[in-house]
Amino acid sequence: MIKIELIDSFLLVAKLGGISKAADKKSLSAMALSKQMRSLEERVRHPLFIRTGRRIALTEFGYKFKNEAEKLAQSQASLLNWLDEVSGTVSGTLRVLFQSPMLCDETIVPWLPLFLDTYPNINVELDVKESLIDIAEDDYDIFWGIGEYLGEQCPNLKRRDLWTSRYGVYASPHYIAKRGLPSHPDDLDSHDIVGYLHNQPSNVLVLQERGSPIYRTLNQRVASVTGMVELAIAGLGLVNAGDDVKQIDDAVKAKQLIPVLEDYWWQEAKVFIYYHNVRHHQPKVKAFIDFFLAKRDIWANA
Repeated sequence: MIKIELIDSFLLVAKLGGISKAADKKSLSAMALSKQMRSLEERVRHPLFIRTGRRIALTEFGYKFKNEAEKLAQSQASLLNWLDEVSGTVSGTLRVLFQSPMLCDETIVPWLPLFLDTYPNINVELDVKESLIDIAEDDYDIFWGIGEYLGEQCPNLKRRDLWTSRYGVYASPHYIAKRGLPSHPDDLDSHDIVGYLHNQPSNVLVLQERGSPIYRTLNQRVASVTGMVELAIAGLGLVNAGDDVKQIDDAVKAKQLIPVLEDYWWQEAKVFIYYHNVRHHQPKVKAFIDFFLAKRDIWANA
């Protein structure tokens, strides 16, 4: 009999394409994981991997084995979810991915101690990835506060609304004094943007006209994944941001930023909570989403 732990390790190595990456994910040494894979190959009496330098690829048998192993892993996950469901147990480690540390800090961190007290058998891992999410690479239970693109990329994911806001444009008084105040999207050709590095392209400004989003690419002297509001306050260009972002609201109240092109703001920019579509729902996932969505009115009006 092959231990399920070996199957899980094999699937992770196949997914990540290397022993070292998989070992890091499992908090094992590369030597220990290599030993596991050799043991599995001995057990199935076929080579599973073609080793080419630091990367490995699956053999023909390895691909067939992977297909069957995935079915087994899915069946095991479904069985465990069903057992938790019928027993009323809410347990396990829950991995949650955000695309900004600020979102995690504002919507999760203040209430996390209470959540852990409420569900003492759940452990939580919170992670941030500011580049585009790839489901094949990013192994998480919940993707929190993510835009439409993830649903378009992975239509099999389930999702729930997190919030809807107006997506505005802002600039500092110093920048406006130097470059002028645009009154129409056609006035933007001579303006700069503080770009978000992982947008495609990074220098795109999102607006809306007659109910449809429009996209303008501007001159860009700086692109970043953090500090964009501060860079806009420093006068380095226009910045796109939700009008309910606390940092933006504070800057506007302090007259450090001025709303620009308000007639052309995107009126319904939505972000979502995504999670996997499994046969039996996962109690830990439902518990987390329901708990923190119940706090939405608190953090949305903070």
